Amino acid sequence: MKYGSYYNLTLKESPGKGRGVFAAEEISAGKLILVEPALMFSGSDIDGLRSHKLFEYIFQIGDSMAIPLGVGTFINHSEDPNVKVNRQIDQELFEFFALRDITPEEELTHKYIRALWFSPAAE
Repeated sequence: MKYGSYYNLTLKESPGKGRGVFAAEEISAGKLILVEPALMFSGSDIDGLRSHKLFEYIFQIGDSMAIPLGVGTFINHSEDPNVKVNRQIDQELFEFFALRDITPEEELTHKYIRALWFSPAAE
């Protein structure tokens, strides 16, 4: 499987959220948007990261945790997401799929599974 983006995406400021990932072209529902390698962590590794900024970008996957190594780290949370994230532990990668049609300039979002450590921006 080829790593990288299958569509043109931009990284820019997202009002109230910091940086976010935005579609630069139309993306149809069900399409694979992005594939990124995952940097995997064990529980003992995580303890040292809890006070580090990187902790905010970690995905929990069962007993393990991982960070996508690319723009996927900047896909923000939404209660009404337009992206689904498949975590492929055995292959150490993340796959990002469109849940619905995404229009140009629309921000890509997914629903965080882990308890939120912040107050979400109004949508």
